[in-house]
Amino acid sequence: MKNLIVKDLRLATHPITIIYYILAGGMMFIPNYPRFIGFFYILIAVFITFQTDLQYKDREFCGILPVSKKETVISRTIVVSMLEIGVILISIPCAIISKLVLGSTFPENDAGMNTNLTVFASALVAYGISNIIMIPGAYRKSFQIKMRFFIAMFVFIAVCGIMEFAVSGIHGLEYLSSDAAADLVRQIPALLIGIALYATLTFFACKKAIKEYERAEV
Repeated sequence: MKNLIVKDLRLATHPITIIYYILAGGMMFIPNYPRFIGFFYILIAVFITFQTDLQYKDREFCGILPVSKKETVISRTIVVSMLEIGVILISIPCAIISKLVLGSTFPENDAGMNTNLTVFASALVAYGISNIIMIPGAYRKSFQIKMRFFIAMFVFIAVCGIMEFAVSGIHGLEYLSSDAAADLVRQIPALLIGIALYATLTFFACKKAIKEYERAEV
């Protein structure tokens, strides 16, 4: 399993992913900017990873290795999760530094939620839903990743947009948009729910992908 993960990181993960990480962290410093945009780019990195498989016939290569299809799918799901969680982990210190440096000049984000735990929770939920759309499609016999990527892209934007609307339009949820210390503490349950949903959705995406791969000829 470890060797499969290393193989994916070295051969399937495109170097442009580093640029997406830099963009995600850098966008935390842009005043009055939708915070979800930075997280969106990593979906492109995931799509490129699966497209690289198709181009270089990675599924055929893995098919002749002494590993099971289940192991192949699990290792790829782990790599996808590493990409998604990694961009969030990089963004957290950038968000803290941005608040310390720019907080007094730009106390509120006029383009949406302030950078807080709700933002990260929403991104995790959107990633989980995107995974359950994209990952199984990548292991279907017809390799449906391209169309599923566009669907996942739309769903990611929709989920984040719904969260933005909910915290700004529903009375009593305003604290979810705040970055005040007291409100951040109140947002911890939202973050825990986001983590749980991400893990659950990604787990089911992996199980579905294993079934699809086992039905495929390769």
